[in-house]
Amino acid sequence: PNTHVISAYIEAISDGSKFIQTVKEVVKKKPVVVLKAGHSDAGARAVSSHTGSLAGTYTAYLAAFKQAGVIIADNAQELFNISNAFANQPLPRGNRVAVITNAGGPAALASDSLSEYGCSLADLLPATRDELRKHVNPSAQVNNPIDMLGGATPAEYGVATDMCMKDPNVDSVLVIHVPTSVVNPDLIAAEVSLAAKEAHKPLLVCLMGDISIRQPRLIFQGNDIPVVQFPEHTGKVLSTMLKYRSIQDAPTLDSTKPIIAEPQLVEVFKTTLS
Repeated sequence: PNTHVISAYIEAISDGSKFIQTVKEVVKKKPVVVLKAGHSDAGARAVSSHTGSLAGTYTAYLAAFKQAGVIIADNAQELFNISNAFANQPLPRGNRVAVITNAGGPAALASDSLSEYGCSLADLLPATRDELRKHVNPSAQVNNPIDMLGGATPAEYGVATDMCMKDPNVDSVLVIHVPTSVVNPDLIAAEVSLAAKEAHKPLLVCLMGDISIRQPRLIFQGNDIPVVQFPEHTGKVLSTMLKYRSIQDAPTLDSTKPIIAEPQLVEVFKTTLS
């Protein structure tokens, strides 16, 4: 009961039928996120050398995973980003995202990523925009993305997060921060965490940098808020959470039905010792 998500790195599956039947039951309660090695011929040879097992074709595995309701990660970073979001945040009710930032470039990159994965920028209520204007720099952009400019203060981040969390047109909130020399990012992390504390919408944070954002990252993690490093990572994380909601809302998967013996699936269930 204390496990919110199951994450797996997989090289080969020895009993594909049992795997699919088990996962079909599990995904009714919690997501299963899988990273499959052996996409390429070279990767498949490495798997065989490492485990003594044939990797099978990646396309076949994808078909089997899809049948089971598995969430697929394309790389290790995605595996951790997606799993962290599932472990700590509620699922979104829709695809409308509010983006809060202190830098226009990362917001544009995040918007591209969100669009690529089927999310859209939320149309903020006029009341939300009016309230934001009272608290942010007069030159700030209060449409979505909300660009509070490079000097955005912790208080401005807190107000913007609070207003977006309360806006019924917003399903998820993405906060982006690029560290500057004039604002303490630790205080921004504290304000955003406080503003999101009683909210029931998913919050994802993008902190760009390394040394200067280590302590803010710890603050967010201590408040169960997932952090990614680059804006290009945001679309996959939020869209995957929405995808899992659709998996949960789908008609109950019947785990007693035999696995469809399509030719491409048969290969998945073969394991040969070298």
